[in-house]
Amino acid sequence: MIEYIRHAVDRARAEDFSGEDEDDVRQTAQALLGPKHERDFGETKGTLLPDHEIELDMSISSRPYRVRRTARGTDVILEPDTQEARVAALDIRTLISPRILSQRQIARIARDPAAQRRELDALLADRLREFEEKRRTLLDQLATLQLTRTRLKERAQTLPARETELRKTNDQIAFLEEGGRKDTFERLQAYRREQNWIEELRREMEATAKGLEEQAAATQASRDRLSPPTHNANIPVNGDAELIVALGATARLGVVLEKGSIDSATIKDQVSVIMERARSPLASGGSAN
Repeated sequence: MIEYIRHAVDRARAEDFSGEDEDDVRQTAQALLGPKHERDFGETKGTLLPDHEIELDMSISSRPYRVRRTARGTDVILEPDTQEARVAALDIRTLISPRILSQRQIARIARDPAAQRRELDALLADRLREFEEKRRTLLDQLATLQLTRTRLKERAQTLPARETELRKTNDQIAFLEEGGRKDTFERLQAYRREQNWIEELRREMEATAKGLEEQAAATQASRDRLSPPTHNANIPVNGDAELIVALGATARLGVVLEKGSIDSATIKDQVSVIMERARSPLASGGSAN
């Protein structure tokens, strides 16, 4: 039975037997697992007929497998005895690494301490490799952490200088910000003073221009309305004038006192004042020759 299990999991090769002490075990296994064309009841070596089939059910990592070994080769079936059962392209030697021992091997190991150590090493080989990989990983992590610690120490040594530089930079920024605000405020005040001065100057210029325009208009009106005298100014006029303009002076500027026709009583008074420096006898109902 043990040898058939060896055959099913493909562990009956020469390299699967360690040392010269297992040569007889290897020879026995090869003699038992040799091919045979027909059954002859032990007259020749070998027990595997052309139509032989060995099935081995096993569970690896809580997952069921079925190994079927025939003369054509080895098939690994996933999820046997279920609807999802299927043949997978797996290497049975990679899938499982059993240590198969016969009764003779077990008895020999029990008598030989060196064989016991070899078997223990073989049983623990996977765990030892796992521990070795973890040890190498931890060593790499330790080296990385030590390097990080060294870098942090170096940065910690330069931290005071960096803090000093940062403080100086912050002070410079604060000084520039304060000076910038002060300069901006002074410029704003200067601009406002100039704006007020310009506004006052503008109002003064507008008032002066308005006065000049009024004076020009009055002068032009006086020029247009005045008529050159055509008679002696000392002689009273009893005519039929349609427009008489009485002019005066205020602050050395010409102004219009009255204007209208001779029919107006106010105009007659102005004419009397200008021409005779007294009220005309015409105004009291007298007559003049």
